[in-house]
Amino acid sequence: MEKEFLTTKELAEYMNISIKFIEKHRHTGRIPGAVKVGGAWRFAKSEIDRNVINGRLLQPALNLNRRSVKSR
Repeated sequence: MEKEFLTTKELAEYMNISIKFIEKHRHTGRIPGAVKVGGAWRFAKSEIDRNVINGRLLQPALNLNRRSVKSR
């Protein structure tokens, strides 16, 4: 049975990247499917896989706080 959610360590091993890299990009929203469960972060494996297949993993997150610039 395949796990639905991965811990930070499991994701690092699965993606062959460092835990520090995951933590950095989790805070910026560039790693999808992150949820906090009982004080620990978990990552939805289906979201990770889907974004890897579509080439969207680590794409810049949308910044909804940007000021809109009016053209004159």
